[in-house]
Amino acid sequence: MNKFLFAAAAAFLCLIAVQAAAFAQSKTSLVSSSIYATEEWVVAKFDFEPGVPEYNWRFENGQPKFIVTLLKTAITDKAVLSSPDVKQFPLWKVSPYQGSENASLTFHLGYDSEHLVAASGKSLYVKFPRNVVYTRSIELGGGVAWKTEAYAVTARPLRYDWLEIPQSELHRLRVQTANSLDKSVRTMDIREMARRTGAIAAVNAGFFNSQGNAVSTVVENGLFMTAGRYPARPMMLFMRDGGVKIGRFTVRPELISGGKLIPLSGINAKLTDGSTVVYNWVYPFDEIPTDCFLYKLSGGALTPANGEIAELTSPGDYYIATTIIPEANPLKDLPRGTFVEVRSRIFDRSTGALLELIGAVGGAPMLVTNGAVNVTSDEDKVQDDIRKNARSRTAAAITSDGSLILVTVCEVREGFYKGVKLEELASWLVRRGAVSAFNLDGGGSTMMAVSDTIVIPYAGTPRKLNNAVLLMP
Repeated sequence: MNKFLFAAAAAFLCLIAVQAAAFAQSKTSLVSSSIYATEEWVVAKFDFEPGVPEYNWRFENGQPKFIVTLLKTAITDKAVLSSPDVKQFPLWKVSPYQGSENASLTFHLGYDSEHLVAASGKSLYVKFPRNVVYTRSIELGGGVAWKTEAYAVTARPLRYDWLEIPQSELHRLRVQTANSLDKSVRTMDIREMARRTGAIAAVNAGFFNSQGNAVSTVVENGLFMTAGRYPARPMMLFMRDGGVKIGRFTVRPELISGGKLIPLSGINAKLTDGSTVVYNWVYPFDEIPTDCFLYKLSGGALTPANGEIAELTSPGDYYIATTIIPEANPLKDLPRGTFVEVRSRIFDRSTGALLELIGAVGGAPMLVTNGAVNVTSDEDKVQDDIRKNARSRTAAAITSDGSLILVTVCEVREGFYKGVKLEELASWLVRRGAVSAFNLDGGGSTMMAVSDTIVIPYAGTPRKLNNAVLLMP
């Protein structure tokens, strides 16, 4: 019996080997490839032996990809050595993949391009038109639209993606920070923020440092997450009545004790010489400074921390850090247990009126004022690499009909850091009816996600950021 089973197994293995050998002989090989551009087309040519195999293709939206599957095909070493950067608008990269039986070629595109696929002799041609302006609008519900515009400008293939949100739907917007979703982190992929909150779209907000942490004013659900390093810079406010304002406002973080006002230097900000900073429950407790006068505020009662720091769990509890210089300590004369109120407010600059808001994000510079281009780089002391260079951008604008535009723009490149200058973006916004607009963080922070997909053509790992503006269902 065992001999019979052994013989049967041997015969079966022999049959498998014969089938594998027959398959290997029948398999087509991709032996060479070339990609070139004419005035009208980007052409990818692929040569096969003994001839062009059976193939099919499909298109993927979001980060647009055109994928050609080659049946029973092997890619030789000489055919495609790596993923070549093409950088011929609209095609910017081709990625080969070799499976156990089939192979595929993925064409990374700057937009949802038209395409032509045809076989001739032993070659397969894939062509994409170059000199076209591509526009698209996708409805996201309630009159909100995700729009795309892509075109080539003297070897600068640009892609604009923006959310256009009518005035009636502005209440669907919210400011979201990473550390309010997960106190163990200060930054997060904006797609993860959207997943955790159920948002259908997300756009990077604020200004960030190199670690992705916020350096501009951020208010979430009425709570100041940070008063920012530059509270005099422009901001976008999300009002309690559902409206949105863009402009310059007065940010006033304060301590109130016995009717007296003690000015604050910031909230959840870095402590510097001569400053007083409040830290609330969203700030990582292990990063609260201790080489200073440190107090705990619990239930409104002020007590010295005496070097003992524990994680804050209540939104009503704070640590207050102030300068190590005793005579400059604004809290030195307050007895233990003194009632102190932490208060941060934003006022209208022209009227002095207190503004009732639930969210805010800061940025710089202003781009549009009263419907005209007005780039305020000097006033906002914007650093040269932001103000002078063409780079990826994120911006927000209010239009003449009260709608809000949240836009990202970049070149169709793998790194996507290049794009437009501030004046160019401002002019683009004015053409779309912007009355007021300002710049948010750009470069590597430029990020828009719709339905869990980063929509700008970027092949790297998206940067993690502290905060974003979310569009809720």
